[in-house]
Amino acid sequence: MSGNNRLLNMRKLIKYAVVGGVGTLVHWGILIGLVEGFGTEPVYATSIGFIATVILSFYLNLYWTFSIRAHSAGIAGRWVRYVLVSVGGLLLNSGLMYVAVHLLNYGYLFGQSVSLIAVPVFNYVLHSVWTFRTESTRI
Repeated sequence: MSGNNRLLNMRKLIKYAVVGGVGTLVHWGILIGLVEGFGTEPVYATSIGFIATVILSFYLNLYWTFSIRAHSAGIAGRWVRYVLVSVGGLLLNSGLMYVAVHLLNYGYLFGQSVSLIAVPVFNYVLHSVWTFRTESTRI
């Protein structure tokens, strides 16, 4: 991999991390708001927060991180791939929350903290090599 490609990939990774930070704030805000404010069960609350974050993150990653414009071909296909990867992330997130809260009897914030590490790594790899890959970009 050339130096220019490494720099481009590093920029994408940093942008992806920023989008992830914004998404994390949205996700955690919804999670905590639903659990503390409305008494929602944590697995449901984290799922709702995750879905809201998926929608926001798709558009931020599409236009900013991976610089793909709305007039580009294949936006609908990218959305489908994004949703499929995100469903995998949702299952991983919800599964980790279930294990933390119901099997290990830890608090829901611990469960979400574990997910905060595992899910972004899972998502970035799959989005880079599948969802947002173009002929001129590779990880």
